[in-house]
Amino acid sequence: MKTLASGTFFLLLGLVLSACERNEIDESKPLIKSISFTGIPASDVTIDQRLHQITVRVPALLPSEGLIPLLDLTHNSIVSEGLTPDGKLDLTRFCECGHAAGLDEESQLVITHDPVTTNNSSPATIYNVALAPPPGCPEPNGELPVTFTRHKSSDVNGPDFIQIHLPIRNLYQSTHVDGVFLKNVATGQTYTNLFYETPCINICSNDSINRLTVPFDTKLVQLPTGVYEVSVRASCEKEKVPIVFPTRITFTK
Repeated sequence: MKTLASGTFFLLLGLVLSACERNEIDESKPLIKSISFTGIPASDVTIDQRLHQITVRVPALLPSEGLIPLLDLTHNSIVSEGLTPDGKLDLTRFCECGHAAGLDEESQLVITHDPVTTNNSSPATIYNVALAPPPGCPEPNGELPVTFTRHKSSDVNGPDFIQIHLPIRNLYQSTHVDGVFLKNVATGQTYTNLFYETPCINICSNDSINRLTVPFDTKLVQLPTGVYEVSVRASCEKEKVPIVFPTRITFTK
């Protein structure tokens, strides 16, 4: 019994020492000592110093102001890349189509020494930031309306189009949208933009949290004036699923 207790003690001691070693901070290097985000419980944010990996378990709807990090850095260190001008984590990688071009579905924070306060030339440290959304497919956020904006192509012969802004729950899991459908409520006719050769058409903005933007070519598909139900075809667990929004848009010439 005594031998078993001793073995358990040394096993636990080894695990503690191993954890300390993985997260040991070298103050001479540009590092993140700790990180949290406004509106996210501290227990939902982990940082692995050995792998330079930050994981944030996020809810289905992010805080309306986005993910604002609270950082404790080593001496004379600054974040040189990875934040928006107003200090938020760049979320576009998680809901735009960069993954279609082979980019990682992660954001990055680049930590360097501040050239104003030190002449230390240690290499930058790059932290990958991954979001861990709840399980399940993206779904409409029925508490907010669907909106759209009109645009003209910069090319004289290019198409006129609208951008439809969709409120979505569980958006930040690299959602792929490849089809947009507008159903005229009065006639029942559906007008479609399908993008067979483009696996992903959606974009998002750090200024419009929890919303996805998709284009609709109004020159190729002539939309009569009317009220429309909006739906998109999106990927979920390697399948294509429809997402139908409960609020309508009114299109006029």
